[in-house]
Amino acid sequence: MSLENLTIIKSGAFVFRKPTRATAKLDRELLVVFSAPAKQLCSIVLTDGQTTPKTLGDMLENAFQKLLEHLESKDSIETKVFGASHGDASLLETALAWLNQHGLKPVAKDVGKYISRKAIIDCATGRVGIEYGIGRRLGLPEFVTPGSARKRISPDSEVINTLVLCKNRVHAHLAVQAIEEHRNYRAQVPLHPGDFAVGKPDLSPYQQILLFDDWATHDEIHDFINQAQEQHPKLKFLWAGEVQPLFLSEISRLLILPRLVPEFLIEFKAALKQTVRDSSKENQIQKNA
Repeated sequence: MSLENLTIIKSGAFVFRKPTRATAKLDRELLVVFSAPAKQLCSIVLTDGQTTPKTLGDMLENAFQKLLEHLESKDSIETKVFGASHGDASLLETALAWLNQHGLKPVAKDVGKYISRKAIIDCATGRVGIEYGIGRRLGLPEFVTPGSARKRISPDSEVINTLVLCKNRVHAHLAVQAIEEHRNYRAQVPLHPGDFAVGKPDLSPYQQILLFDDWATHDEIHDFINQAQEQHPKLKFLWAGEVQPLFLSEISRLLILPRLVPEFLIEFKAALKQTVRDSSKENQIQKNA
């Protein structure tokens, strides 16, 4: 039987059997492979830029159940996770949480690191070969690493969420790094902050908002802050804009950070970390009051 080579070019959940070899190019895309070598079968889940956490959960369940139809138990299934080189980590978190809930521990994981990949999957054995592309933004951390704040979050502790509104992706990643180095702190960065802000978003999950001024005009940012304050008076605002507009004096819960430029990078991270520590103490005091 001759080997059949397939290239997966769209998102979805797929089931393949011997003698298929599947290839997928990965950058932001996330690849999850379920394999049953004894049956020479595998299921593959691939995301794209339109995939939501809910859709991913449905895709994983679909791929898992299709494979399980041919097996006596899930114990013979091996799982592997690849890709998600950069960007929003929510899909990777969703996938890992789903696997954990189903008692499936990945036997291989190669994610983040700002490096594109090409995955070559032998669907008969479940083996996955990885070819690496050119790295980008060298020196920045991968967004999920063993031992990072995401791994250190205590299950019984409250998670403090920070919304980061910044168009410059390098600045956004540096800010996320500084925030998530502190225990139980997470940061979310909308891909299109301007569209996010004007869409009347639900800000209730966030305890503080870090604002740069590259995603909208100062007037638009002022309007956003006013609306946010009216709806959520306890929100704290952190300003990291290039200039300091007059309306900042109207914000009661505001801290101005050093500009995020190379010569002030150390000062910026130090100040941001301090706000996180201060917020943590403040939150604990309110909790114990």
